[in-house]
Amino acid sequence: MGLSVGLAIGLMQLARCVHPPAGADPLVIMLSGNASTGFFFVPVLSGVCLLLVIALLFNNVVRGRRWPERWS
Repeated sequence: MGLSVGLAIGLMQLARCVHPPAGADPLVIMLSGNASTGFFFVPVLSGVCLLLVIALLFNNVVRGRRWPERWS
């Protein structure tokens, strides 16, 4: 379990988008005993994509500004 959290935070550091509460996702997956790829894709990845779309719409349409300023 420690390895999964450490790996998740390490990958976030490499991507320069560290969000420590997101390290709980692999911990929840490991503790639930449902460590399948389907569990990762359905609640976690779909939730991330939905939040990204909402943030892009809110910041680019509703408020009239550009976000993110750059993708890299």
